[in-house]
Amino acid sequence: MSKKNRDIELFIVDIFVGMQKVVNFRNVIAHGYFGIDIDEVWDVLTEKLKLLKKDLALIIENRIDLTEAVASEIVQYKKLNDLKIVNFLNALTKKV
Repeated sequence: MSKKNRDIELFIVDIFVGMQKVVNFRNVIAHGYFGIDIDEVWDVLTEKLKLLKKDLALIIENRIDLTEAVASEIVQYKKLNDLKIVNFLNALTKKV
């Protein structure tokens, strides 16, 4: 595997770790788990969304194919029986 391919693979893994954090944060906000920390919300809005935007721009700019990574995530979420995320990822792959 070339260095570029390894870098892309690591980048994709990093993206999915970040996406899981987005999902977790959404769950905290939507369901009020453990209360809502206004400082954490502010940090996400002012700092972390910038990082997400940067990562998404890199995916678009480099035309990175996330098909295999998404398929792998679908398998993992099926094992967890998280049908909301499975359905979202399936719908996402149909739009691409």
